[in-house]
Amino acid sequence: MKKIFVHIGGHKTGSTSLQYFLAINSERFRLIEDIYIPRAGRIPAEAVLHANIAWELTNDRRYNKKYGNFENMISEIK
Repeated sequence: MKKIFVHIGGHKTGSTSLQYFLAINSERFRLIEDIYIPRAGRIPAEAVLHANIAWELTNDRRYNKKYGNFENMISEIK
């Protein structure tokens, strides 16, 4: 059985740095550790963050369906 980890970070807690590290090393994680980091929900201005999904789930006005949503991420993970 595969495990799924969801990282949720508050403002000023270093979450952007962690997500940046994961994003720039995503291919290495996939090949060496068999860890997949989804792309759905990333916004172009912050290509490492899945902010669009957080915005969708909190009904934030910045949410834009064209950048992917929670359902897209679940489909991608499957």
